[in-house]
Amino acid sequence: MAQRTAEQAAISVEGARYLKPGGTLVYITCSILPEENDDQIVAFLKAHPDFASLPPADLWQSAFGTEIHPDVETAQSGIALTPASPAQTDSISTPCVARLDSKH
Repeated sequence: MAQRTAEQAAISVEGARYLKPGGTLVYITCSILPEENDDQIVAFLKAHPDFASLPPADLWQSAFGTEIHPDVETAQSGIALTPASPAQTDSISTPCVARLDSKH
């Protein structure tokens, strides 16, 4: 697990290097483990104060045109779809963060 989470963290940092102000970094895994999802986002945001979480409800509304079901939001502003969720999909977690405009 330690090797996998270190690789995931490195990928996020590398991707962030190429993101312009106001751009969105989408972090997706096929895991439901907090270590690979919410914990990664918490650590990323702590190390990158020029980023902020995007509200899952806004992302859901934009993508699907409907209100988000409360059972798919994670504790750290992600969206988690599982066989047990209303979506009844394979496990997918999608927290999103945005690079803040340089004015902030």
